[in-house]
Amino acid sequence: MTSDLKGSLGKVILMILIVAFFEKSLEIEYEDAADLLYLGVGVLLISGALFLTHVNANKHKS
Repeated sequence: MTSDLKGSLGKVILMILIVAFFEKSLEIEYEDAADLLYLGVGVLLISGALFLTHVNANKHKS
């Protein structure tokens, strides 16, 4: 039961961080190609984190 609560809390925190990241990405003025590259790397890291939480949740269900 405690691990379920920790997992749920972790997912909520991750979603809050994702929303904050995309809010900040809308405010930034992209001037160089490097800025867009950094945005792409950030999105890639976020998708990796979501993938790992999904894999971890499925591993603990079995």
